This record gives sequence, structure tokens and C-alpha cells, in this order.
Amino acid sequence: MADWFIATEGVKVVKDSASLWPQIITAVLSAGTAFGGVWYGQWRITQREEEAATAKLVSERLFIATELVFLLERFAQR
Repeated sequence: MADWFIATEGVKVVKDSASLWPQIITAVLSAGTAFGGVWYGQWRITQREEEAATAKLVSERLFIATELVFLLERFAQR
């Protein structure tokens, strides 16, 4: 019975507290921080993928150009 009385008094204190704004502000800031962190992580992943795609394209173009030079040299010798 004493536990129930303490629990109801605790609920009464929370219910009668001055304001819920601190809890609301904390919830909004926490959610905003979580969403911001996820957005930043996705943004960095997108940047890395674009940089990797650009580097791969440059590498493939170099390979094609080198092979073309060797093919043209072989054609010129015949």
C-alpha cells in the first residue's frame, strides 16, 4: 500500500509540475539531432560514391586510351 501511495504522489508531482516545455524541447532537440545525424551520414556516403565513380571513370578512360594507342601502333606497323 505504501508503494502505491508513493507512486501516486510521484504521478501527482509530475502532473502538477510547472510546465512540460522542458520535456518538449528535449524531445524536439533529440529528434532533430537524430535526423540531422542520419542526413549528414547519407550526405557523406553520397559524396564518397560520387568521388569513387569519378575516379573509376578517369581510370577506365585512361585504360581505353592506352589500349587505343597500342592498337593504333599495331595497325600502323602492318
